[in-house]
Amino acid sequence: MKLKNLAIVLGALLCSLFNQSATAQNAPSASSSLQGTRTLVGLATYGKRNLKIPYAVGPVNGQNGETVREDTPFRIASLSKTFSAAAIFKLIEQGRFALQTPIQNLVSPAVRAQLEDAGVDIAQIRVRDLLSHRSGFSDYATDSAYVQTILAQPATRWTRQAQLAIALALPTSEPDSAYRYADTNYVLLGDILEQTTGQSLAQSLRSLLNYSALGLQQTYLEGAEPIPAGLRPRLQSYVWGINTSVIDPSFDAYGGGGLISTAGDLTRFYRALFGGKIVNNNSLQTMTQTVSGGGFSEFAYSMGLMPFFIGNTECFGHEGFASVVAGHCPSLDYTFVYAAGSDQIPDIKLTERGIGTRVAERLGIDARAAPYGQDFERTRCPPELLSPGAQVRCGVLAVDESRGQALSRKLRIPVLIAKHPSKPARLQPLLLLGGGPGDALFPTLPALLGDAEGTAALLDGQDLIAAEYRGTGAANPKLQCDARLTNTETVNLCLEKMGALGVQLSRYNAVEFAADVEQLRRSLRISQWNLAGFSYGTRAALTILRERPNTVRSVVLDGLDAPNESFADPNDAALALNAYFEQCAADSACAAAFPSLKSRFVRTMQQLNAMPLNVDGRQVRGDALVQSLTLFQSEPNLLAYIPAIMDRYAAMDVAFIGAIITAPSDGELLPPDPSFSDALFFSAICNESAAFVDRARYIALTNSDDPIVRAYARVAVDSLNICTQWPSGRGDSRETREVPLNLPSMVLISRFDLQTPAISGRRLLARNANSAIGFEFPIGHIALQQAPGCALKLLIQFQRAAPAQIDDSCVREQASVAWATAIDENFFQLIGLGN
Repeated sequence: MKLKNLAIVLGALLCSLFNQSATAQNAPSASSSLQGTRTLVGLATYGKRNLKIPYAVGPVNGQNGETVREDTPFRIASLSKTFSAAAIFKLIEQGRFALQTPIQNLVSPAVRAQLEDAGVDIAQIRVRDLLSHRSGFSDYATDSAYVQTILAQPATRWTRQAQLAIALALPTSEPDSAYRYADTNYVLLGDILEQTTGQSLAQSLRSLLNYSALGLQQTYLEGAEPIPAGLRPRLQSYVWGINTSVIDPSFDAYGGGGLISTAGDLTRFYRALFGGKIVNNNSLQTMTQTVSGGGFSEFAYSMGLMPFFIGNTECFGHEGFASVVAGHCPSLDYTFVYAAGSDQIPDIKLTERGIGTRVAERLGIDARAAPYGQDFERTRCPPELLSPGAQVRCGVLAVDESRGQALSRKLRIPVLIAKHPSKPARLQPLLLLGGGPGDALFPTLPALLGDAEGTAALLDGQDLIAAEYRGTGAANPKLQCDARLTNTETVNLCLEKMGALGVQLSRYNAVEFAADVEQLRRSLRISQWNLAGFSYGTRAALTILRERPNTVRSVVLDGLDAPNESFADPNDAALALNAYFEQCAADSACAAAFPSLKSRFVRTMQQLNAMPLNVDGRQVRGDALVQSLTLFQSEPNLLAYIPAIMDRYAAMDVAFIGAIITAPSDGELLPPDPSFSDALFFSAICNESAAFVDRARYIALTNSDDPIVRAYARVAVDSLNICTQWPSGRGDSRETREVPLNLPSMVLISRFDLQTPAISGRRLLARNANSAIGFEFPIGHIALQQAPGCALKLLIQFQRAAPAQIDDSCVREQASVAWATAIDENFFQLIGLGN
């Protein structure tokens, strides 16, 4: 295609962005707030075809008058972070300090004193923590009070210390414990640049990066350097309908932003950076490959760069406030830079088929994630999901929230694909289905993938695939409420939030999950796969088997939650709890330490139900004693304390009960579990389980002669009451029918499971004796988590051998629980309350 014709094609593409902008989802309604929505300036270069395509359209001021040109300058905002990071690496190359160097002796005395006065242990924060946003600092730039001050008083002159003061007043976390994007990190790096070089930040960047040698003639630090001679009028950018160009540059001037540049200068900078003209190869390797976080619903981040993919090609770039974006794909020799006059122009972003991908397609670059389908987008994996025993790839699957509706929005489902590092797959892949509903699967994967030997054995001839459920974990959106759902008020608040997000709650259930899985199977070009589900994942697996039996080769069910089983049946739950009393009574040491444990525990329950215990203003009923026990079955060492816990409860140990139980009183709003999607939980159970329950039976069980059955029944009725308000819809009647296991099946049962009682798995095995094999462990909830070595060994054998050939010696060798005979310091350490 001739260059002129290609420019016309690209012009048509970019103009289509403007046509979308006026109807963008978040576009303000007032016509005056649409200023800048027809202004865009940028440049795309494709070295392999020697193409250089500038683009410039719309007025500089976003309203009328002079039109932008390809050399129109603009604030590059957070794209400045790449400049700051490269300058830091230049200092590292000079031997001034190292990535591992603590910042305590690198920052200026004033900043050091400010940090120490705020109680920050800066000896524990390293240079690499700042570069990768893992220092633990919060982001002053997103603090609501800071933003409101900027909007109300745009001429305010900010200092580095003033911005740090805002950050230090916000919550902090331990260094290197988590990724948290924060301009605060780069403000501190700016201070380190000044302190180390003895120059201003502007001079440091200019000299270390050698602007003149790179040809950066139109790049400068706003408010700190003279405007280069001959520079054209600067682009004015509108955010939320507000002209951000009038905001004093000091609001973003100390290392995390502040530079003014042009599309041409930024293109030269990126090509020089990746061409070895700024930092050496070792530095560039570290900058690009040290991934600090993100990868699914948020950006992956390396060191001053955001890794992303165009098709299967890895690229690097950055996004900035007020709709600026730049990216470079080294293997393609493709670079793009765009700045918009308004945040209402869509797709000025790196991922989700943003402008860089769409322009790449028009330039003839293959933007397909082949061999995957067009609905699958590659992403970098978060670092915690990488494994020495596996080749791990990550991506997101785009699915319709409401299938069959033309205007349904797209949901983003995180997906992980793990392969053996050297051996090809021979077997159909294994799809892992997580628990819940509402629990995130991916946080549990590091424990599984972290065992290099076990991972290599699992992947020997078989790929592992894991996908989050829609609405959970790193999926977008995440269906999380702002308070625990305990009463009508909290339910209404959550429903209001979901309504504001536009969430169709009737579209979050096992049938929809099964449809997502089917779309994933087709996108990954898989004919059949093996299913392994734990807890709620067993219901999901059986739903997939029921809906699309020809796509499943085998199924592993760990902690059965069967579709046809009663909703949280109180009688089954009571049987599970009674197993503890029986085992303790049969154990001489436990029986001696806790005589008549059941009768004493039940008596205390009854007393607290009649007269709740007031603990620091919280009313603790007897039913809460039963509910709390599920918290202690998460791993074997903690499980062993459950009889001792019940003994403390029975003794009415007020201090102990107050330390353990956090039962909300009516109207009290407690923060939710940040890893749990409670709105998804109720959408699923209300649709596929509660809708078919004999509610009268459950209400009757709240008056059962057995106080333990009564307690579990009350918990169930509370959930059923929420379901009467929850707009989850009602599943098809097939939800009540058993799914026969007419294919190779393995059932793993946990004897002391209080969430998915062992009786459910035993019943399923009895009904499917000809096709299913089962193994029972003396543990709490989920064998793959509490006895991973043995459970994984069984799973691997089951995938590769006939049932009669499976060596189950590791199950038979599982020791009975060694019940703890007292609450000790180790217990409090296990639950995070130790000294």
